Amino acid sequence: MVTSFQLQGMKNYYRLLIAFFMLWTFCADGLHAQRWNRYRKEFAVYAGASGILSDLGGGKGQGSRYGDFQPETTSEESYALGVSFKYRIHNNMALKANVFFAQLVADDKTTENLGRRLRNLDVKTGIVEFSGQYEFYLIRERIGNRYKLKNVRGYGSNHFSWYLFAGVGGIYYNPMGSTQGGDYVNLAPLNTEGQGLEGGPKDYSQFALIIPFGSGVKYNINHLIGVQFELSMRLTSTDYLDDVSSTYYDGEKLVENFGELSKEMADKRYWNPNRHSEGGIRGKADQKDVYMYATLGLTYRWRSRAKSRVRL
Repeated sequence: MVTSFQLQGMKNYYRLLIAFFMLWTFCADGLHAQRWNRYRKEFAVYAGASGILSDLGGGKGQGSRYGDFQPETTSEESYALGVSFKYRIHNNMALKANVFFAQLVADDKTTENLGRRLRNLDVKTGIVEFSGQYEFYLIRERIGNRYKLKNVRGYGSNHFSWYLFAGVGGIYYNPMGSTQGGDYVNLAPLNTEGQGLEGGPKDYSQFALIIPFGSGVKYNINHLIGVQFELSMRLTSTDYLDDVSSTYYDGEKLVENFGELSKEMADKRYWNPNRHSEGGIRGKADQKDVYMYATLGLTYRWRSRAKSRVRL
């Protein structure tokens, strides 16, 4: 039979054990915090490839936006270049500001879908992007001793980290299409779907909101320099990254209001060059465009000065 004295002793024992565990956890995290706090700021440069999911190109063209991706949309002319500044707000979290310059490429000639190939449209879209992101680390790096000393053990190092991120931003984009002579011209001023005319859609803005999200892995070469690889997608608020959204507009009205070039770039169905029928399906207005990056980055972080504990 357990006496009240023994029961009280057991309670005290468990309280002491819990207190010890909490103190050990606090000290371990505190020791690591003293290190990661010194490396809050990080600068990175990126280079990589871009891709686009839009009305042009695509795989089998069965209406599945994310299943419509094809490697051909990431051509040698597709690229993404960027810089970022990151600030660690917690051991597992960071805030990051990005600036990217990219080119997105899509071409109906690359698709297996006959209807899209006959449509014969193409685009190269330049992107200027600004975004802010929140990062959460699933596997976090641990910064150990700066110097490896023989027979001296410190808080262990882990050079590898894995993180997820999401954010919000804005872009300026400029779609360009190829003429019959092979030159590229700006498409937005041509109003290829009759924007602003009777029965046509409203003129679209070349500014759009984006929601970037993705995942990245990073390897720290040393305390200051690291390399990272990111895969990310950008949901957008526009359907005009490729200048294609709804239906064909009357070609003669396009000529009357915007010139011959507008008619040429609006309808490039090469099996009947003189056919410019009104109302035919040109794109899918119910789907916003999406684009993505695959980038390799070089990172540099600098050590903050430790705050002095001497108070005068």
